[in-house]
Amino acid sequence: MEQGMPAMQPVASRPIAGTAWLEVRTNLGYVYYYSPTTQESVWEKPKEVEEAEKARDAKKKVLLDPAKLQALKRAKAHGAVLAPEYEEMLRQEKGGGENKGGKEKDVKAKGGVAAPVVEEEEFDVEFDQEDIVEENDVAVDQEQEKDIEKKDEKEIEAAYETLLREIGVNGFSLYSQKLKMMQDDARFQAVDPSKRRPLFESYCKKIGADITTVGSGETTHVEKKPRRGDFVSSRASIDSFKALLQEKVLHSDIYWDDIAPSLAKDDRFREVETWEGRDLFREHRRQLEKADRARDIAHHRMAKDMREGQRRQTESSRIDAQNNFKALLAEVVRNPLASWDSEKDMLQKDPQKRGAHPLLDEATCKRMFDEHVARLYASAKENLISLFEKQGLPKTLTLKEVQGCLDEEDLEEFDETLQRHAWESYKSEDAE
Repeated sequence: MEQGMPAMQPVASRPIAGTAWLEVRTNLGYVYYYSPTTQESVWEKPKEVEEAEKARDAKKKVLLDPAKLQALKRAKAHGAVLAPEYEEMLRQEKGGGENKGGKEKDVKAKGGVAAPVVEEEEFDVEFDQEDIVEENDVAVDQEQEKDIEKKDEKEIEAAYETLLREIGVNGFSLYSQKLKMMQDDARFQAVDPSKRRPLFESYCKKIGADITTVGSGETTHVEKKPRRGDFVSSRASIDSFKALLQEKVLHSDIYWDDIAPSLAKDDRFREVETWEGRDLFREHRRQLEKADRARDIAHHRMAKDMREGQRRQTESSRIDAQNNFKALLAEVVRNPLASWDSEKDMLQKDPQKRGAHPLLDEATCKRMFDEHVARLYASAKENLISLFEKQGLPKTLTLKEVQGCLDEEDLEEFDETLQRHAWESYKSEDAE
């Protein structure tokens, strides 16, 4: 036997009718034959067993001669109940058709053997009851074998259920988790591999439900619900177990199968029924999950509020920085024809850092500078046009003639380029 393989041992047996042998099945699925009389064990099927099986098969192929066929017909006509095999023979004989002209013809009897059929006539014979009994004996043997197999299967399943109970399988157990605890046990190995998991799950479902018998005698399974009225233990015991859960079970990601062995070391664990403890654990875990969800929601809301507060604070600081930069432009830049490149360094050297705030990038500062200069230029242009209108200067004059008509003090604050733009705008007012 290979190392690591479980020891082979018999788990079920059945007697073989007509012999002194037993057919024995092992925990590894092998079959051998054992004689209680001689205490002999063999792997090959004994000759005595083969002969008994052949004799049993031969009984199923018994053919009746024509006289007995007629006797069967008369017996059936008088209401006798025949074995299924003889009923089949009568149906086959009837389906073969009646023999005409006294000529013989072959028809198929049960078992595939041709039986001669002669012209139908009256035979003064009596039907031998042993022929029916002989066939009935075969049917009885088959039924006995089926009963033995069913009995063995029930015993194997009962032993498997005992194993599940011993290793603590409950309504929340998983087959994959308990497999290592079962696979070396002979009671597990004796079960048909295709039935191991279904029987395991059926057992879990059975112990995880209340069995309620209704008036009609039917039995229904109703899933248990953790209501206080369901519990049979005292209120003090239940309260003690709840306190145990609050001490030991602090997280919602813990499962009953994992924590139960640790809880079992405490006396408070044994004060309640097992199913009560499991239901109380489930309720306690639901409360922990609910608290976790509430905590996650509160944390998410708090983080969102903090981000919104930071955004608002940053935006407020940015607006203050822009206002301070506008004040700096009003103080320093008064030339409507000033350029950013010529004024940038001076603005950034402001002692109050109004021209170099971290929330103001250079593109924003340049945009605000251009807007400020545009306002200065528009204001100066309007002042010049107002001066021209006040003096009532003819629009046919040239710019040099205009400069000669006005005092130098009136024009000294205006660049010549600005004067030209203002005079052109002044002359075009009528044209528009």
